[in-house]
Amino acid sequence: MKLKPYLLLTLTILVNQILIAQNFEIDGIAYNITSDVESYTVEVTSKNPNYEGEIIIPEQVDFEENTYSVTSIGNNAFDNADNMTSIIMPNSILVISDYSFFSCDNLSSVAFSSSIFRIGQQSFGSCSSISEFVLPNSLDSICNGAFTNCLGVTSFLLPNSVRFIGNDAFMNCTNLTTITIPPLVDSIGRGLFKRCSNLDSIMVHDSNPFFISVEGVLFNSDTTSLLEFPAGRDGEYLMPNKVRIIESEAFSLRSYIEYVRLSDSLNCIKSGAFCSCQSLDSIYIPRNVDTIGFEAFRETNSLKKIVVDDLNTNYSSLEGVLFNKDQSILIQYPGSKFGSYIIPNTVNRINDKAFYLHEHITSIEIPGCVSNIGEWCFYHCNMLNEVQLGFGIDCISEFAFENNDLLDSIIIPNSVKHLGKRAFGYCDNLRSCILSDSITCINQSAFSGCTSLDSIIIPNLVDSLYYSAFSGCENLKNVKMGDNISYIGGSAFYGCLSLNSFTCCAIAVPEFGCYAFYNVPLSTSLYVPSQSIDDYQSAIQLTNFNIIGIDNCSILSHINKENQIISLYPNPFREVINIENSSGSSGELKLFNIYGKEILSIEIGQSSEIIAKDISSGIYLYKIRFEDGRISAGKIIKE
Repeated sequence: MKLKPYLLLTLTILVNQILIAQNFEIDGIAYNITSDVESYTVEVTSKNPNYEGEIIIPEQVDFEENTYSVTSIGNNAFDNADNMTSIIMPNSILVISDYSFFSCDNLSSVAFSSSIFRIGQQSFGSCSSISEFVLPNSLDSICNGAFTNCLGVTSFLLPNSVRFIGNDAFMNCTNLTTITIPPLVDSIGRGLFKRCSNLDSIMVHDSNPFFISVEGVLFNSDTTSLLEFPAGRDGEYLMPNKVRIIESEAFSLRSYIEYVRLSDSLNCIKSGAFCSCQSLDSIYIPRNVDTIGFEAFRETNSLKKIVVDDLNTNYSSLEGVLFNKDQSILIQYPGSKFGSYIIPNTVNRINDKAFYLHEHITSIEIPGCVSNIGEWCFYHCNMLNEVQLGFGIDCISEFAFENNDLLDSIIIPNSVKHLGKRAFGYCDNLRSCILSDSITCINQSAFSGCTSLDSIIIPNLVDSLYYSAFSGCENLKNVKMGDNISYIGGSAFYGCLSLNSFTCCAIAVPEFGCYAFYNVPLSTSLYVPSQSIDDYQSAIQLTNFNIIGIDNCSILSHINKENQIISLYPNPFREVINIENSSGSSGELKLFNIYGKEILSIEIGQSSEIIAKDISSGIYLYKIRFEDGRISAGKIIKE
């Protein structure tokens, strides 16, 4: 078979690189050959043990009868060299590669080559002991994050030769007080000075034709784009009326700014523009804004309201919440809005991260008109304790409710077909969950780390349970799986330390991933269809289970009486629901229809009854919250 010419060329280049790559060490410095033809070159590379003390790099080294010029410092060459205190570079060095000196905590002195033209990504990131960088006049490019987290630096004197400055180049240089953009710079990344909390002005050289500073704020040359607001400024800011665009992250992580009056000419607020402005109190969106980028107002924890001009044709606001014009999409919930919230019945989609890391919302009611809950939508809302989902939602996306520590129960309506990765992961207090009968798979880590979850019924349509779906659910005692399950992924029940009853109704033994039941008690009983007991007993992953065959296996059969604390009967019922409560605690029962609407709420004791003759026929969901904090939930049918 003949190789195509471009494949042959690629292979030739790779082979040459492999042949060239050769490490050697001279006088405590490791090198890698980058060219073995005239002129011979090497780069400084990493070594073990790591570098210490003062390092003086020579201009040339001799190795195997050749003299090599030292022309670069390789990727990660000195990273995490905690005991290195200073570095002296020869003038032969042209490039400092990515992460070359990353996190050299005690590096306090750097003598640069006079020939360097590029400083790579994160080259000096987290070098917190350096107080001053004297950069050479040969320097052309400062790459992404090159000096991020250099906490000791108070000023940068950027040479006039610099043309390019990458994203986050000086981020979190918290003691930086002054900076001037050189005359030849024609390209600037986003978020250059995020978290530079002592920087109250960004200056631009008078000769620079591409950028300008107005009152210490960085703009493009005609002030139509606001590029960067200094992080040390506080109070209020009145934006010039010529501004049409607020660039990505222009105000991001500005902790002190409280109010920004946006330009009447403004058309575009780009992604992350005001992200994590912790003191921003309110924002008014002018009539001409036609674009608001992703996460533009995320994590603005003091933001009480977002108000949109009534004449804006693209966006609107209601009770301080940001929507698109017809309010079919909820874009952003303000960070300082307290208490409960009922999403309007015009909404069909909640944007990704709309409530992300919200600190004050306590309950949310999502109507059935909403079909999609976006990724990370309610991630780590640390006061959220109640979620009511309407019938109509078909997708709960990845990370949607992850890390909600106060959420103790959830009923997922039958309209939901897709449950994303880690959708409810690490909800430590989640004790009760009723899954939608329409779900066909439970994705990776969907309930991982839900340490209070007591039991789960996995509906009949589910055919796949993916990696780590219930791993770390250390109080999970009872699991029932429907008859359609064909795959139980790796680590699916890893570390379920309390598991004592597991029912799997599939006739054919499912395929198991690695460690699916690792660290599960040896005493766990596995209930399977009687006709398949021999096949289950032959499965290697199940050798530690006590396997018991049952007739007419069903996820609604074989209730573990020992753990049953509440009984609602008859089921189905006609006019009366009887309730037997053996929990030892009174509580409140709420009954919901399949659309998520609450039908009734009553207090229950040890024995109670509900007169239900006026309730329409159908399937209902109940949730009982006991006074001792326990939760019980389930389904009941009216004939």
